[in-house]
Amino acid sequence: MNPNFVSYAYGVRAGSTIIDLDHTVPLLRRAANLVRAVAFEGGQILFVGTRPDLRTIVKSAAGRIGKQGYYVSERWVPGTLTNAPELFTPAVADETNTRPDLVILLNPLANITCIRECALAHIPTIGIIDSDADPRIVMYAIPANDESPQTAEIVAGILSIAGREGLALRLEEEVNEEEEEDNEIDDAFWDGLESERRNEGESNPAEQRYRAEHGQDQPEPSQHRFDY
Repeated sequence: MNPNFVSYAYGVRAGSTIIDLDHTVPLLRRAANLVRAVAFEGGQILFVGTRPDLRTIVKSAAGRIGKQGYYVSERWVPGTLTNAPELFTPAVADETNTRPDLVILLNPLANITCIRECALAHIPTIGIIDSDADPRIVMYAIPANDESPQTAEIVAGILSIAGREGLALRLEEEVNEEEEEDNEIDDAFWDGLESERRNEGESNPAEQRYRAEHGQDQPEPSQHRFDY
């Protein structure tokens, strides 16, 4: 067991570390809140899982977040974040322009290069951290068994659903803002018409005399009654 993981362990039995879920659950909730906030702000979220049994998991997780979700299921190419112009040529690097705002790693120990690049690029990281790893290698550690695809699927599912919720909240807010703008435009339009009608009445001497004599607005011609 890594010395820095001791606080997340419930104990050791038959040589296996038992992870304390009382630590895992609140840390997973904290990570989900972060994913939701990043998605709400329109940030790009990258899922990294480079084992064969993680490929469909990261693909599905990214798909839940729509255009804001990305994934890496093959080997991480060194320099992807820190040396993109040299790696992909400046034209391709400028065209893609999809630097992530958050990276989620399902097997972080196999992707130390990715973690280092995120640190250099000041990109926050979330990772499933097992007992053999130092939780400090990522910014937001989730103590769990990183060798289990079932665990990875649960964690990725919770985080990606949180991202989808953040995206939905963002879209809802945009719709509300558009409705408020439309209402403001309508109010301004009718206020303008009312002001124009008032100005026209004030500039009409006949209407002014009628109001002075009768103390009320002059009725419209269509409202007059004629007796024959």
